[in-house]
Amino acid sequence: MVIPAFAMDPYLWIHFAGLAAVPLFLEITWFSLALGDSFSPLELLPVALLGILPIFWMQWKRPFNIYSLLLWYIRYDALTTEQRQVLGLYKSRSHKLLTIVVSLLMIPLLWLIYQQAPLSSGIAQQFLPPVRILALILSMLAFLLANLFVQVALSTLLVMILLKKDPTSLGAWETGKIKEDFTSIGLPVRQIVPPLKTNNT
Repeated sequence: MVIPAFAMDPYLWIHFAGLAAVPLFLEITWFSLALGDSFSPLELLPVALLGILPIFWMQWKRPFNIYSLLLWYIRYDALTTEQRQVLGLYKSRSHKLLTIVVSLLMIPLLWLIYQQAPLSSGIAQQFLPPVRILALILSMLAFLLANLFVQVALSTLLVMILLKKDPTSLGAWETGKIKEDFTSIGLPVRQIVPPLKTNNT
């Protein structure tokens, strides 16, 4: 059986696995909204706006460069043709549609968390001071990270599906355009994770 090259790309699997971190950040959001005395729905507006819009805008305009990890990213001139083909799918119409859908779904999810927040007030106040401004800041940051991980993970899943469907029809993204078209964080290096190897038979 011949295993497609993309299936052996560790960066795709690493960023898809980031989906496992989403429940943790949602739980932190839940606990944070349970702190303090005020539970006005208006307080949820900045959490929604600052938690959703920055990630939506990044994924829409300059998608996260999956060939990065923690504080490093692979130098653009060190990316293989296959890797640049993968990047190209993060600029597709399907990716933009997914970005919209996921962002919209996070709104009712936040509202549900907010409604259930009082149930965790007793537990939350055992670990954090009941200061409402602190609660809002923590909830914004946690919900922002939840959005980041869910958007990157689901867009990576979409890319893997598209690659499996028709991997030969892809055009490689131009090396000189990666910097302006994708969001890369950290320092450039030639390699972060060693490539996976398999024996195709």
